[in-house]
Amino acid sequence: MVEWRFLMTGISAMKWVHHTIIMSAILGFFIWLAWAPPSSQRGVYFPWQITLLEGGDSQVFGLTLGKSTLADVIKLHQDHSVAIFYKPGNALRLEAYLPNFKSGPLIAKLIAEIDVDNSLLEKTYETYEVHRKPIDDQGFKVELSSSSIPELLTAKIISLSYSPKANLDEALLLKHFGTPDSKIAESDNISHWLYPKKGLSIAYSLKGKELFQYLPPKNFDRMIKKLEINNP
Repeated sequence: MVEWRFLMTGISAMKWVHHTIIMSAILGFFIWLAWAPPSSQRGVYFPWQITLLEGGDSQVFGLTLGKSTLADVIKLHQDHSVAIFYKPGNALRLEAYLPNFKSGPLIAKLIAEIDVDNSLLEKTYETYEVHRKPIDDQGFKVELSSSSIPELLTAKIISLSYSPKANLDEALLLKHFGTPDSKIAESDNISHWLYPKKGLSIAYSLKGKELFQYLPPKNFDRMIKKLEINNP
């Protein structure tokens, strides 16, 4: 009887180990699903993974600012749009928009501003102006299909704007990005955290969503001047 009890105890232990292994595998699978990008997105990227390159350039989300192209941006995710923005008194602006860009566990809006010769942009806007849509009291946008603008696909990225759909707290930002070199207050609710060496500005909000703006570190003085003008 004693040997039988030992045998049954051993079998129970083996079942427990087997059950634990199965549950661990299932848990690991669901963790992988949470962190893996959807099949329509290329690569796994995190907003704090900024690679500094020679000459004052930088790379983030697999894109090299100032060198990667509009074509590179729209390859990141099949859910994207490309549009020209017009507002009286301002230069035309070309942007690529990815509304459901996944970076680690975060889903975010990713916007790439594209550097295009103004004459080419004006010509393209005039061609498709009939399809323009209002975006505010004065501004308009014209959405373009990538197949209709092959001449724009080689244009380079100027900057990236990244806005997670979840609010990020101060402790998390400090953990991954470190203490900012300086801060510029926009209001009681919003302050801009500046990381010149990384080419990064984080608009930290106490109540709303955060906005990350990336550009080559060698061009970061443009960001500082813009913030100082808007927030004297």
